[in-house]
Amino acid sequence: MNSAAGPGNAGRRRHPRHAPEARERLILAAANRLFLQQGYESTSINDVIRIAGGSKATLAGRFGNKAGLFAAVIRRYADGFAAELRRAAATHEPRAGLRAAGEMLLRFYLEPASLQAYRGVIAAGPRHPELARIFYEQGHLQVVSALAGALRDWQRRGLLVRSDPVRIADRFAHLLRHGLYEQRLIGYRRTAPAAAIRRQARAAADTLLDGLRRRRA
Repeated sequence: MNSAAGPGNAGRRRHPRHAPEARERLILAAANRLFLQQGYESTSINDVIRIAGGSKATLAGRFGNKAGLFAAVIRRYADGFAAELRRAAATHEPRAGLRAAGEMLLRFYLEPASLQAYRGVIAAGPRHPELARIFYEQGHLQVVSALAGALRDWQRRGLLVRSDPVRIADRFAHLLRHGLYEQRLIGYRRTAPAAAIRRQARAAADTLLDGLRRRRA
């Protein structure tokens, strides 16, 4: 984007030139901030460009449209967390690994940004089904897939009863999101103490694994 002043640039913030990869990071950071602050519907492509620089052509070439930009934001967030989740689960036995992964996952769900994004999708999803689909597939399913990978590894090593790892991972994610998470989501509880997070993650892991053991028996 040319930063020189001119008749067509009145009121527009000046931005230095950036390499394409750096510009993409700036666009994603600006979009993430605006989606959280203003919501999906109230955020425009012009808002993002005003903060990050670039042009509509640049943004369209890399992300397509606003829905594509939202998908990239969610995917980037979920991918980074999924890598951490895989590391947390990589232990010698399932119970300790699942407890650690559950605590990390519940902390992720309880982050203000995660809560705000979920609330925004609930509010806008009925009017924008594509938004709901993106959030579910690029966010939730990415996290489930990462956890399923750990479960699959434990199954291969004979440490866990063989079953559908994706279904088990999805069930575990939902086990984590009761009580404490629901209370934070609706604003009933303003804080989530570390001890409470640890207890809930431990209980969810134990409930899941004990259920699998009974099935094997």
